Amino acid sequence: MKLSLRKRGLSSLAFALLCGFFSPSALHAQDIYYAVRTTTSYGDDGERDLGLTGSESNDHFQLNIAPRAFFVFTPDWTAYARARVFLPSSRATPSELDQPDNAGASKGFAGLNELWVQYNGITSYPGEAIRFGRQRIRQSDGEWWDQDADSLRWFLDTTLHSAQAGVARQLSTYRTDSVRVPLKQRDRTFVFGDLARRWSVDDRVGLRVTHGRDNVTLPEVGTLVDFRDKLQDSRLTWIGLFADNGFYEARGAEQSFAYALEATYLTGNQDVAVRGSGNSGIASRFSQDVSAWKGSAAARWQPFSRVPVQLGAAYTYSQGGESGEHSHQFQQTGMQSNTSYYSGTQTLTSRYNEMLQPELGNLRITTGFVSLDLANQTASVIFEQFRKDDGAASILTQNVVAVPTNTSRDIGNGVDLVLTHYFGRAPRSQRLLESGDAFLAQERRSLISLRASMFQPGDAYPTEAKTVYRITLEATLWWD
Repeated sequence: MKLSLRKRGLSSLAFALLCGFFSPSALHAQDIYYAVRTTTSYGDDGERDLGLTGSESNDHFQLNIAPRAFFVFTPDWTAYARARVFLPSSRATPSELDQPDNAGASKGFAGLNELWVQYNGITSYPGEAIRFGRQRIRQSDGEWWDQDADSLRWFLDTTLHSAQAGVARQLSTYRTDSVRVPLKQRDRTFVFGDLARRWSVDDRVGLRVTHGRDNVTLPEVGTLVDFRDKLQDSRLTWIGLFADNGFYEARGAEQSFAYALEATYLTGNQDVAVRGSGNSGIASRFSQDVSAWKGSAAARWQPFSRVPVQLGAAYTYSQGGESGEHSHQFQQTGMQSNTSYYSGTQTLTSRYNEMLQPELGNLRITTGFVSLDLANQTASVIFEQFRKDDGAASILTQNVVAVPTNTSRDIGNGVDLVLTHYFGRAPRSQRLLESGDAFLAQERRSLISLRASMFQPGDAYPTEAKTVYRITLEATLWWD
């Protein structure tokens, strides 16, 4: 929907004046495009401890209201704002209180997700811009970047080339419930960039680099610390080569065959403080050099030209283990979501099992899936097998809190089912497709979705560990 600023009153004028700080021409703002996304969901989460310590399953209702607006001041100056109001039922419990985007907080809150200003007048390329402010930084696979952050970012997208470079830091969650920035991201600054070139209409190759540097003063041995204190001071660099033809994009039936290849090297060093048993404070400190690899290969095939059924498989390797002062344990950037359109449908789907939700590091993951992508219905069935790379090293999972108790490499198996029905296509301006979270979506459409996930523990867990499930029913309405 489009309105003149002159009809929006003093609040719109105030926003225009704010943007006027960046350019006097921004005072003559012309248009506002706005939308509101309302999502109601019911979830039934299984026992996150796999039934080992007596935790119970939890069911809850949640309401998310997410208004957003795109402001056009001049052809060169634009701005975007996206907010969020979250209202849970009294039975809602958190999966991880430190996660700023987690909808399962124990109480309701209002928050600011994005607020940025963009300048497009650097050159004559329409796909080149500089963006400053709190913004969503996302890469199509979701395995390096897919979070809101305070950032200054330059990006370019032409027929043959795409590139970006920037600096980012999560300064705050900007939420009324005072939830802090996730522990891994506290006091961490990123410098990042990527460059890709198309060598055919669909195929591209590229390089991406991210450097993360902490600014943490670690406590001395014997110092008492809170469980929320950050005990790692890292200087890490991720260097990745990739090639694909849109495997992680929501293109569905447009491709009969899609693929993605990537090799990533992690290097750097880190200082670590280790808690003692009980409440004895810091027991020791040590430094490590970090050197680890991650690689992945994935393919998706549509065997019948007139039937949008797709078959796919993927394998992901992430190194694990330590040897003295050297760590070979791969770590993700912490800014990832691990969600993408990899199954070939219009629905964002978790890459590594919704119930387990592991982070890459000391894992070998084999994935197989079948998907159906119709005009108004999509369905995906996904099978995963999880194994350790090093049986003696740890793994990190965001939802299951039980930890492996032996050196077996068999973590377990997972199954995900994702069903979505869309209620027609929303009219929209092509301009909006290039601007902001709401308008980057492949389809801004109302929908109802069922997500069911199962994780069956393997030999790395005690024999009494239970198979656990997570079920979510979600309805989304767009108002614009």
